[in-house]
Amino acid sequence: MRGPASLALCASLVTLVPAVCLAGWNVDGVTVTSTTDNIPLVAACGDGAGGTFVAWQQESAPGAGVLRVQHLTATGDFGYPWPEAGAVACSVSTARTNLVALPDHLGGAYLSWMEGGSLRLTRVLGTGAIAAGWPARGRVVAQASTYSGALPPRACEDSGGGVYLAWVGTSALVSAIHLGPNNTGAGGWPNSPRTVGSIDPTVDFDIWPQVALAGDGGAFIAWGSFTYDSTLEPGNFRLRHVTSSGLNEASWPDEGLDFGVLDPAVLGHAMRASLLALAPDATGGAYMLRGLPSVGADLVNTLFRLAPDGSSAADWPAEGRNVGGPYYYDGSDQGLSYRLHSDGIGGAIAGMPSYASDYGSTMQFQDQRTAGVAWWMETPLTSMIDLDSKGDGGAFAAACIPDGPFNMWAPPASIEVDQVLGSWGYYVEYHPEPAQHWYGDIALAVTGDGEAVFFWSQENQKYGLFARKFSSAGQVTAAPAGSPDPGVLSDVRFERGIGVRATVRLDAGERGRLAL
Repeated sequence: MRGPASLALCASLVTLVPAVCLAGWNVDGVTVTSTTDNIPLVAACGDGAGGTFVAWQQESAPGAGVLRVQHLTATGDFGYPWPEAGAVACSVSTARTNLVALPDHLGGAYLSWMEGGSLRLTRVLGTGAIAAGWPARGRVVAQASTYSGALPPRACEDSGGGVYLAWVGTSALVSAIHLGPNNTGAGGWPNSPRTVGSIDPTVDFDIWPQVALAGDGGAFIAWGSFTYDSTLEPGNFRLRHVTSSGLNEASWPDEGLDFGVLDPAVLGHAMRASLLALAPDATGGAYMLRGLPSVGADLVNTLFRLAPDGSSAADWPAEGRNVGGPYYYDGSDQGLSYRLHSDGIGGAIAGMPSYASDYGSTMQFQDQRTAGVAWWMETPLTSMIDLDSKGDGGAFAAACIPDGPFNMWAPPASIEVDQVLGSWGYYVEYHPEPAQHWYGDIALAVTGDGEAVFFWSQENQKYGLFARKFSSAGQVTAAPAGSPDPGVLSDVRFERGIGVRATVRLDAGERGRLAL
């Protein structure tokens, strides 16, 4: 694919000898950072203008480092005036889990992460600066449960520049908060968390919190609950509708809607994952995916579609629709966390564990619509997998895939990007070194124009954080239409310690020189 390419010509005021630096999308992708520090966590989201925000935990030593974020424009260049090393979102960060990036729909992004038992949140502006009202190290939203079965916290953006978060607190009950862009309670919600969890706080134990935006500006919150005492009595899957002001919807039961029995006796280590997922539908209601485990039997996955009032949607079975599978559940499985996305045209993309003889354990994704399954795909079951809806019924998927079906860490491993509708497997990068040398993460973010950016960090053949952009035709290696005409000088600025930096847009294959 040929087209305009970017060249950043960096001229030093001291030597007056320009250095030529490649920029923009090209066949080798974009190097977000070439640091040799470990990057164990990566998260990304679209910026609403064809570009992406990407955040990462950069560790100088295990468990000690900095949380950084970078803005990539639609052309694959760093946004102005973002530093090349990325803006610092948190200067002292011990984040090791649950990094989330969400657009604020105001030109910036929210970042949420866990530091030990602290759930933190910050908002980064489109300039890379921390937004007014937010502490330098992020707001400590709450002390969340560190019990592995209670994690992870969940977040979703609202339609007015704010964000919802839901988590299991140290009380073992689900709590939530609704914050606006200035770090205050939004929509009438107090500037503090509210408990929305189970009925009896003395014995109930909540797990797997989920949150999705409701059509009225409030939120749907789902969780699993059981009685945590000497008997470990079964509990339930529950769903509640909370108004934008944080109150329980009056027409709903005080304890929320009941979606089946959850028996802790057969969960085992699977509590470290989540057999529950939630996503908004196109009518102000919600989809909910729930798995019912039982020892010595297949895991039964059921997808519900609910109207805004909590009743079953008119075009959906009241008892839900069984999806995916079969998957043999023995109570010791880990890494089974369900995924659920709106497909953008009224359906839902449900991701759940499955079993195929050719691959062993797999992760299966199905686009479920009123008429049934529109498409499905499978990939080997691994914790490094991401899928994002294109918003037009299609999706992009990315994964770090093991070589062997029964050993997810068997060398060689590969990273792969697929478009579910259209091309299949059009980017694969193999890593012949043993996969246990991998100390990184992957992230995928759709850009709102039918394209997506794939990010990955690694320390095998090369160090750093990298990005490639994909469309329905494959990898994007040129600037999009509407970019500055070739030869146009733009973005001239002085940078302390560097000199004058300027960008010239040139045709692919051409060379340029900036003379001072």
